[in-house]
Amino acid sequence: MSKKFITNFFLALSLLGCGRGKPGTEESNPASKPSEVLINSYNVLLVPDLSNRINPQIHPKPVHDTILLNSFVDNIRQFLTIGNRKMNQNDVFTIDFMNRGVLSSGIVNAKDMQISFDKFGNRQRDRSDYIRVQLVNDQGKLKRELAALYKYSLKNNSGSDIWTYFDQTIHESLINRPIKVEKISPTTTTRVIMKNMAIILTDGYIENKNQTPGYSLRYSVIDKARIDYNKTGGSIDQFIAKNPQYQIKPTSTSLKGLSVMVVEFTDRSRNPQGVAMKHPNDYQIMRAIWKKWLLDSGADACEVYEAVKQPNEFIANFIRFVQAGERQ
Repeated sequence: MSKKFITNFFLALSLLGCGRGKPGTEESNPASKPSEVLINSYNVLLVPDLSNRINPQIHPKPVHDTILLNSFVDNIRQFLTIGNRKMNQNDVFTIDFMNRGVLSSGIVNAKDMQISFDKFGNRQRDRSDYIRVQLVNDQGKLKRELAALYKYSLKNNSGSDIWTYFDQTIHESLINRPIKVEKISPTTTTRVIMKNMAIILTDGYIENKNQTPGYSLRYSVIDKARIDYNKTGGSIDQFIAKNPQYQIKPTSTSLKGLSVMVVEFTDRSRNPQGVAMKHPNDYQIMRAIWKKWLLDSGADACEVYEAVKQPNEFIANFIRFVQAGERQ
């Protein structure tokens, strides 16, 4: 046997051994690979459309925005437990503005319109003390600011440019940070993720000053879509997808990394008893248009809800929406 053959034989054995790993190591036993634990925190933006939809004399709805928002603020402690979380939640809850001119009025204090647990980082003792002692005071401050905001907006209507908010303004309020991966034991790693969420309170009709097709969603557009849809039938989502004239143009800036929950759609095609007088009703058409718009703009997820009759419905919808996106 030649010396060259013997040398190559042992080289092959050594390479084979490196590829397989030693018995009992993680490389030879896939089951021993570290398990992964997702630790989600949420940057939640509460964004009311402060157009004349907030005037109950013009657009009455079952529950006023302020009641829904106050209920949301009161439930913040419950939200910290979503996903069975018990510590190191870095959630941030902020009232955001489509029209930030309100801030220059001096009517509200932006600092008091945010409750942040992100400031505590890994200092769980400080976070626990805050929740136990100070949180209720800050919840009261935020609710007082909300009352002042709505009182001012009722008398100083400035409209809400929803398309521009998603295209430009919202990006100033997002928290974008890399996913943090940590190995906390030989068998466990964590992925720490900050997820951005926006809760938009609006009636669904986008009636801004820009009436250029693709930037507003006026009742006349919805009614024309209904007439054309009834000539063909089928899926309303597919109908909207095939007819660009009824679509809202995607934002020029991607909404990737943002989940959007749109609430409080008020269906003007229903009578006072809540019965739809036209088919499909306004909500069905608007829901299809809004979802296509936001998903085409890059949003990670989007769901659209009609106006609720009780605040607990709003809270339950939010919790389900968060839970649905936990593994994304």
